[in-house]
Amino acid sequence: MERVVTRWVADRAIPLRYNELVQAALYAALPTPLTRQVHDQGYATGPRVYRPFVFSRLLGPRRREGDAWRFTGPLTLVVASPFSFITQALTATWLRFGVLRLGPALLSLQALQVDPIPEPAETLDVRALSPITVHRTDTGVTGPRRRTHYPSPFLPDFAALCLQNLQRKHAAFFGAPPPDTGPLTITPLDVTLADRVIVLVHGVVVKGWLGRYRLSGPPPLLRLALAAGLGDRNPQGFG
Repeated sequence: MERVVTRWVADRAIPLRYNELVQAALYAALPTPLTRQVHDQGYATGPRVYRPFVFSRLLGPRRREGDAWRFTGPLTLVVASPFSFITQALTATWLRFGVLRLGPALLSLQALQVDPIPEPAETLDVRALSPITVHRTDTGVTGPRRRTHYPSPFLPDFAALCLQNLQRKHAAFFGAPPPDTGPLTITPLDVTLADRVIVLVHGVVVKGWLGRYRLSGPPPLLRLALAAGLGDRNPQGFG
């Protein structure tokens, strides 16, 4: 389990809705057989299919220019995966070519660092580098009246849905349930309404939360959360 911390300089402004651009650039940086394995096949458990990576927002000083972000200095992108062969493939491509294309913007690599993700203790304080989102859908309802709910981190549903998600991801990635299925608690430490984020991804409105949290639970699941993301839509830049 590893994470890659990269620093880039963009030659022009980057579109506001860049999640899909980053996701596409990550797949493009993988060798074709690996892209087929991760994107086309994925890792399944029951009817659900998961992709084993997560990425941060583009982090750095910026200002808005119309429908784009102008970064006024180097920007940071963090990518993590429970499988080192994914982070190693990304690293090899970026070190070889040194560029990342995000729509009209060409990013030049300034620095790259690969860090192993250690086994955490049972309690861990974290800051969300991308919005954490979980959802539930009205049961027994079909058609236009069917609604998707995005619980906030202040509601019990939030931690319960994150735990279910981690258990399923563990089964999908490693072929077995996690060895310890104890409870997971998520306590907001520094989370306000300003941390609520609404993002349009692939035509779907997704609601998530930034901020700082205290996670308590089985260490293997906490490590998986650091490597594969917490909550839903991790390969789209959430969690």
